[in-house]
Amino acid sequence: MEKDYVVLEVEGLRNKGDMYPIVMMTLANQVSSEFFKTENRTYKKMFGIDEAWMVFDNEIVVKFLEALYRKIRKCNGIASTIVQGVDDYFKNRSTAALYDNANWKWNLMQEAASISKAKANGNINITLFEERLMKSIKNHPPQFGDSYIRSSETSIVVRLKTDPLSHWTYTNSPKDIAKVTSIMKKENIDGQVARLYLALQFDGHSDEVALRMAKNGQLKDIDLAQKIAFSELAAALVIKEPNSIKVYSRAMVSKANRDEVFCYEVYPHIQNQNSISYRDIEKVKDDISNFIECEIAVITQILHKIANRKSKYAIALSLKGLIHGAIIEAIVDFVEQNEKLRNRLILEIPLTDMDPKDEPFVKDAIDRFKAVDIGISNVGLKSTSRIAYVYSFDLDYIKISKSLFQDSKDEVTKSILVGLAHISRSKNTSLIASDISSEDIIEILEDHPEIKYLQGFHISDQEQVH
Repeated sequence: MEKDYVVLEVEGLRNKGDMYPIVMMTLANQVSSEFFKTENRTYKKMFGIDEAWMVFDNEIVVKFLEALYRKIRKCNGIASTIVQGVDDYFKNRSTAALYDNANWKWNLMQEAASISKAKANGNINITLFEERLMKSIKNHPPQFGDSYIRSSETSIVVRLKTDPLSHWTYTNSPKDIAKVTSIMKKENIDGQVARLYLALQFDGHSDEVALRMAKNGQLKDIDLAQKIAFSELAAALVIKEPNSIKVYSRAMVSKANRDEVFCYEVYPHIQNQNSISYRDIEKVKDDISNFIECEIAVITQILHKIANRKSKYAIALSLKGLIHGAIIEAIVDFVEQNEKLRNRLILEIPLTDMDPKDEPFVKDAIDRFKAVDIGISNVGLKSTSRIAYVYSFDLDYIKISKSLFQDSKDEVTKSILVGLAHISRSKNTSLIASDISSEDIIEILEDHPEIKYLQGFHISDQEQVH
């Protein structure tokens, strides 16, 4: 029991006859030892037992729980039991002690008759007002679910409202699960895509549109809360299983000779997570708790994939990760241990996310990356207010989005391109035109000799890096 989170599944033991009480006694003894040993009292511990009513007829387990409830707070711990109804706690004196020793009672919707019975029997000591509150609890999935929370000092009714994606992701309703399973079989999709499809349906999309969006991972039309909920799951998957990341690359080529490859830009994808890509996680990076861990896992996996290759590779970093510092440490350590990567790695910093307060942190990060090249991406119309940062940093290349050169006749964009051309000449910085989607755009670039390299799906296809 050295892990931070341990689950003991004992449901299958109930049919094992004499083995059941023996195993339960062994588990109870081991858990008690873990909770009450003195050297473990410096950190908080929690013990919870779901469907506790199923073991309330087992004298060994009930005596263990009663002792745990009476002593656990002295050991910096928390104990909780989850049952179907308040009546479950009053089967015998020991289970009643669990209820009496619990400082917090969290009640979901109960039958009004069972609440009245428990009060009439003296099992629960509540006022008339509290009784009315308990009976007012409603549950209307997927719209909302009420709870009534009581302690020795206060009582309150709270309401949990979930967005459609969170509902379909976490529901344990047999009807909901049957619906997910049915759609998985009918449309030949996995469970996560099926849940996203149902959430999109609930949001008002037609069956056809919802299915297409779910399969393509098009989260842009989904509420931000839904994106965050699903991104949390995907990020957790990446942290737990780094091999769930597939790495693809696309070539950047010379404008003068498209057979001449300047470098390959890498694109991480989440394997077996068809309904969300790593790019989707990046879009809500400021709202998910484990993004830094996720990005470190992704970057490390990419570095492992490209370490023994001879070509040059560009990796996009998030500004949040760069400023955090942990990603800098991970990359610097990896490059120091893998000499072959020296001068074969380009790190891209997104311009669109940058603020004045970020400038010193970015400069410090660039100074630390001595063995790699540094580029800045997303230089376009949406980032015109941040163009000044391009002058501040010592960059090896600048990636220009097509919004600038498509509107190159405009006076503002023309002046920006002139300024970028000046940086290119004075600082020996390479300019790359990104998002090339047609031959027409390449023709426009003939008027811009300062742009040396091209990148986009019209230039090259993605290939998996094994």
